[in-house]
Amino acid sequence: MIATRTLLLSIIVGVAASAAANPLPVFGWEDCGATVLGLDGPGIEPILAARVTAPDPVYDGNYSLRLAHNAPGATPRATIAYVYGLSPDAQVHIEIVRFDAEPAGGSCRIRGRYLADDSDAGGPEDPVGTGWQWIVHTWQMTADYSELAIDVEMIGDAGDTVWLDGMIVFPVGSNGELVTPCWDHWFVPVEGSTLSAVKDLFR
Repeated sequence: MIATRTLLLSIIVGVAASAAANPLPVFGWEDCGATVLGLDGPGIEPILAARVTAPDPVYDGNYSLRLAHNAPGATPRATIAYVYGLSPDAQVHIEIVRFDAEPAGGSCRIRGRYLADDSDAGGPEDPVGTGWQWIVHTWQMTADYSELAIDVEMIGDAGDTVWLDGMIVFPVGSNGELVTPCWDHWFVPVEGSTLSAVKDLFR
């Protein structure tokens, strides 16, 4: 898996260099104590988000992100990236690795969300299997939207836990700007806030 991932990353680096104005960002929850950009769901902490190290599962480096479902009967979500200033023909690409405590997976899914009307932008199929699973997806923007939030939706039951690591997000064919919890060493302690509060910090 690592060899295939390395090969694909080499291809993507070439694509990003020619098609995106921004450098290729790799985010592994290594650089600061932030976890996510925001949470949405009932209660004070609908998802328990923590930056963890071993003995928790860690794919690369020393840290990963642990998300635990904490809203019984609901589908809470954690925003892990936000891209704005996108042109109508832009694409937004994500790669991330996920470790699900459930052997068959299904505790969470990666979803895009158009911020103009808070509508669902879809996302990748949920992987199954044990251990770390590599998730890859590209969203195609349209003239109606210039901002995209990338969420982790906890679709399982309260108590379900997942770990995420090695996130790569970049806009293709656009001068879009990317915000992640620690990218460019921005510390955004807004785990209990909505994404609108995060957006205000970068306008």
